[in-house]
Amino acid sequence: MKALFVTGTGTDVGKTHVAAALAQAGGWRYWKPVQTGVSGAAGTADFLASSDTARVRAVAGASAAPHEPAYLFPLAAAPDQAAAAAGLPAPTVHALAASFAAIGRNGGPWLVEGAGGLHVPLNEAAETWLDFLRATRLPALVIASPALGTLNHTTLTVRALQDAGIELCGVVLSGPRHAANEASLARLLPGVRVHAFEDDRAALAAFVAAAPTPEDEVETWLALDRTAVWHPYTQHHTAPEPLAIVGARGAFLETAQGEHLLDAASSWWVNTIGHGRPEIAAAIARQQRRLDHVLFAGATHAPAAYLAQRLLRLAGAPFEGGGRVFFSDNGSTAIEVALKIAYQMHAQRGAPERRLFVSFEGSYHGDTFGAMAVARSKDFHGTFAPLLFDALSAPLSLAAYADLLDAHAGRVAGVVIEPLLQGAGGMRMHSPEFLRGVAALARERDIPLILDEVFTGLGRVGAAFAYQRAGVEPDLVCAAKGLTGGNLPLAVTLARSEAFAAFLGEDKAKALLHGHSYTANPIACAAALAALDIYEREDLAGRARTFEATYHRWIAAEAPALGLFAPRALGGVLAFEWPGSGVGDYFHAAGTMEQVPRAARRRGLFLRTLGNTVYFMPPLATSDAELTEGLAALGATIRDVLNSRAEDRP
Repeated sequence: MKALFVTGTGTDVGKTHVAAALAQAGGWRYWKPVQTGVSGAAGTADFLASSDTARVRAVAGASAAPHEPAYLFPLAAAPDQAAAAAGLPAPTVHALAASFAAIGRNGGPWLVEGAGGLHVPLNEAAETWLDFLRATRLPALVIASPALGTLNHTTLTVRALQDAGIELCGVVLSGPRHAANEASLARLLPGVRVHAFEDDRAALAAFVAAAPTPEDEVETWLALDRTAVWHPYTQHHTAPEPLAIVGARGAFLETAQGEHLLDAASSWWVNTIGHGRPEIAAAIARQQRRLDHVLFAGATHAPAAYLAQRLLRLAGAPFEGGGRVFFSDNGSTAIEVALKIAYQMHAQRGAPERRLFVSFEGSYHGDTFGAMAVARSKDFHGTFAPLLFDALSAPLSLAAYADLLDAHAGRVAGVVIEPLLQGAGGMRMHSPEFLRGVAALARERDIPLILDEVFTGLGRVGAAFAYQRAGVEPDLVCAAKGLTGGNLPLAVTLARSEAFAAFLGEDKAKALLHGHSYTANPIACAAALAALDIYEREDLAGRARTFEATYHRWIAAEAPALGLFAPRALGGVLAFEWPGSGVGDYFHAAGTMEQVPRAARRRGLFLRTLGNTVYFMPPLATSDAELTEGLAALGATIRDVLNSRAEDRP
């Protein structure tokens, strides 16, 4: 174990005493970054001598090799209060994590001791030691008193760590043994290691050393991955070992090797609000304890009802006042629902011959059979072509699209399009004017317009939905990826009131006989409601427009020198084709393109490519500074690969 965080169930439970014993017996180095209640005049020898760091040095001697505190305050109080009383800056999680990262490179292993318990506020922003642990991913050792009250305090502390996803080394009861409390904790906290410490320092060190380390755990599950897992879009015969991700926070992913990589793919485009948002975790936990799941045919629940209302409000004029929301599991299923609604609507109006769907070249709508049929991607779906129903594909040309509709007049069931931005097809962008033209031609011919907003919805392109940037009114809208902020699978198909009315009647066969076991799962709906709160409170659609402006400045500054082909930006998405490549295809972009993710990793980016297309799309909650650093890393990645290719030439 490279580092361990020592926390307590409260004050005066023996944290420093245990840390000193470990430092003396186990070779640990010691750092208590924040110390309050330090006596004497600030900065004097007496002041420093009264600190916990000085006490550990006195007990453990040279073996502790302690690092001096980052913050020392005279008032014995929570750090935020002690800092205010001294008129000094309060600690922040960012500053503490940065300090730990710096000293962590200087020997070790390290014992990092907190001030007070997990929920003690560090500053006026109400950051706590739990926030520090989330940021640093340090495993925790809980120190408790064996006296009266320990059962409640220890249980609450351990559960707080577990709820936050923090590794728990174990619990140490520091003081005279209390066998009954030890037995009670064993029942209350099954699987949690508990050690009674009076004065046997060797036994204490052995207890800590026996804890499974995160590194050991990684090797265990990586071995299982190699032998038991089938990854998506992966040729296992030739693919390198996948990146081992052990944590995520904000815009960053943490690897088993301790790297912090900017999630420049937004975890397959689902993460818009940043990783590890405590608001989402709390919403999920609350809902799970109240209602985890119930079938959605013949039953309902509050999270689904509130979520449907909010989505219809976000969708605006075409759907407010009568629109409906059909819940499913993912983008593909949302598309399947829309296709079935469109066709059945025609059939029930006496036009079953209207069974052809029109989509556009380069589109991608998912991997289930209906979704494959209306995309016909040779790269993704060529193998299954004999199994797909007939559909029509139009170029991204209004004239050709109009001709296609006219050639099949009276037979078209719906038009399906990814508004403004085709994702998997290579981040191809089209204008709002084109989308308006597509919508107008469909409306003139009474053809339902189905918008696949699985990728573009929920703020990604600078509005709640992409069609709002073009001012069109669709009939059906599919959304999924960002719906829960990247936490749980959930999808919706929004239908206008006219579509819903076509399914009403006395005959049950006229109903939409479609559903999923997990339709409108309450926990996923609760996560989505919490995510929508974040979208609106932090104006992430506005953030996407800020990203777009930043990307255009980056393109103007970098594209000519780097030779980028067709650089483009829309909302939170930046894309271009690799210099000198033109537009390639998904399967044959080998050689140079295989180097790009590896080079990006060395620059602190988790980057994927689509054939010869490189895209950069971090979560919309990425800060301005993080975005600037990420773009600098992207430019450096391109230069690294170009330079390496130049060096390889004879």
